[in-house]
Amino acid sequence: MHTVFRPNPALHSACLGLYFPAGPVYETAQTLGISHLVEHLFFRLLPGLPQKQLYSDLAKLGATLRGKTGHDFMELLLTVSPENLPQACVLFLKLFEPFEADESAFLREKAVVCKQISYAPFPFYQFVQAQYFRARKRALPIMGTHESVEGVTCEQACRWQRRLLGQDSVWVVATGCFPLALWRAFLHRLEAVEHPTPQPLRAAAQIPRGFAARTARDDHIIPGTGDVSDVMLCFDVEPDANPYAVDLLCSILGGGDGSRLSMSLREERAWTDEIFSYVEEFHFARCLCMETSVDAADLLQSLWQIFYVLIDARENLTETDRLESLCFFTKNQSARLDDAARYNEDIGLFCAAKGEEPPSLAETAARYAAVSLQTLRETAQCLLRPEALSIYVTNDSRCLKRSALRAVLSQCRDSLSVKF
Repeated sequence: MHTVFRPNPALHSACLGLYFPAGPVYETAQTLGISHLVEHLFFRLLPGLPQKQLYSDLAKLGATLRGKTGHDFMELLLTVSPENLPQACVLFLKLFEPFEADESAFLREKAVVCKQISYAPFPFYQFVQAQYFRARKRALPIMGTHESVEGVTCEQACRWQRRLLGQDSVWVVATGCFPLALWRAFLHRLEAVEHPTPQPLRAAAQIPRGFAARTARDDHIIPGTGDVSDVMLCFDVEPDANPYAVDLLCSILGGGDGSRLSMSLREERAWTDEIFSYVEEFHFARCLCMETSVDAADLLQSLWQIFYVLIDARENLTETDRLESLCFFTKNQSARLDDAARYNEDIGLFCAAKGEEPPSLAETAARYAAVSLQTLRETAQCLLRPEALSIYVTNDSRCLKRSALRAVLSQCRDSLSVKF
């Protein structure tokens, strides 16, 4: 059990977060979805605190408790006003106790999860995730399947909860207006909780097949309907890449209204309403993603313009580019303290993934500030190349023939090979 204390007395809320490895990466085909089910059961099977009472107690405190399961993590995050924090801490400690094996409550929650599986949409992003990580556990659905969830017993779920909480990488994070004296009292009570015997979970490496050795076979045209096409470009980021330079490059390319892609596609040509650019992390590596939606009639010219912008950025990054993004990662680091819940989650997910506490905000800002224009240019040269690229596009073949789109994707990919 590890703890992180990052308070901000100026806020009017406090957060306690619980984070640990979980999800499909650690599950078997027979238990796929059990972590997500256990997340639900934290609201159903706490000993001496049935669901209705839990919700009532939270409501009386004006507190929220939310859960989230990813492919390789679980989080439980409590947010409350500072004056009700002592009572909320008592509720939070119940999360560490073994589930109460209530078969009736278990079956009701399992039915809810099966409904979620039935009603869940299959969005563009989820298709991309499945293709990008094909043949890896990160391609599997977080909620599992009807068959796998129906096969989980109450006893299995209770055992899995204990195993998840028995890992070495279990983190408790406190942020917001959290008094030091109360934090120390909470830690004292946490130490008194009987923790399960450590049973570390093991996960195979989740590096996608063909990582950083991409070809046209990694480009996918997804059948669509209607007049809008979704576009996503994924660039593999190798483990030795400077992560701070990658974040800055991501911002320069598609982060915000003044980014290169946004200015070119949205502001100058009105081909899209939004550009999203972000870096996704997974075991041992990262992926820089850029996505947008355009009218099907504008798809081909939008693709060409995207690649023109990428090539120009790779060859002609300037000090102005660096400075226009730098402040968001340096001077604005302290602004992360203003959102206790988001800051808590950022810390907790970092801890669960890397097994260590993240650097301070001041240290993080210093690392971004240390990224020189030369480092940025070298990062762009290494990253924006065809061997790192996977392309995903939705297309209605009634609007544009698949063969014509495939030919343009191939030409766009080849254009990244050109050196100027």
